[in-house]
Amino acid sequence: MTRFQTWAYATPDHKALLSKGGSMTYRELNEASNRIAHFLLGQKIGRDDIVAVCIQPSPDRICAIFGILKAGAAYLPISTTYPKSRIDQIKKSSLFKCIITD
Repeated sequence: MTRFQTWAYATPDHKALLSKGGSMTYRELNEASNRIAHFLLGQKIGRDDIVAVCIQPSPDRICAIFGILKAGAAYLPISTTYPKSRIDQIKKSSLFKCIITD
């Protein structure tokens, strides 16, 4: 069990994330990231794989990153502010297996 999961079980109703659009408790963050991790594992994505994340700054981005790490994969951040040509270049030159977008 990771430190995050230990904290999530010990303080499930405490705020884990605060943003302009709302907040998430540790329980909500843990459950959302677990769903993403299980999805990725079901897609045969895990250790030594790269998953790209192209999501606006939000709690969803944090959930995606935590889920990727829980699946044992690495994440490749792709800024949503990059021009399309830059995003296309990253897609061609990186070895990611899938991309999570919003």
